[in-house]
Amino acid sequence: MRRLLLLAIFFISQPVFSGEVAKIYEEGVFGVKWGDPIENIKKEFPRGKREAYKQVIMYVIRDGRPLFDVKRKRNAFITFGFDPEQKLNSVGIDFQIEDYSKLLNNLDAQFGKHIMKSDNSTARIAIWPKDKGVELSLTMARAGFFSQEVKTSFNIIYTGE
Repeated sequence: MRRLLLLAIFFISQPVFSGEVAKIYEEGVFGVKWGDPIENIKKEFPRGKREAYKQVIMYVIRDGRPLFDVKRKRNAFITFGFDPEQKLNSVGIDFQIEDYSKLLNNLDAQFGKHIMKSDNSTARIAIWPKDKGVELSLTMARAGFFSQEVKTSFNIIYTGE
């Protein structure tokens, strides 16, 4: 009986994180909405730059606002990504490599325990369960195939599911 009571107290005392991701990101991020065309992002962030890699369209801004109690460099990047119909469906926020552990802890506190999708010498990728079509990940990996620079990036992807 005592064990049952302790088990019940344990489950009741566990924080409930379900819905936190959607609560914060279901409509959009940084004042723009999921599905917005690039023109709407340009209105909100006029100093950005449109970039394309093959058929992938991105809009990149420099913005050093702190996130999740982690300071960022003043000229750090935020990259808005678009689907084939050129509607906003992702955001990538760059951090310093040394911010990875603090970010991981702060994101776990905000959204619940992460799942390690990859944890090797090539990349460390932590993900959180999809919530109302919104997926979060934190990645620490090389910036490119031939680059030695390692970057940390917090990613928000909207699938609308």
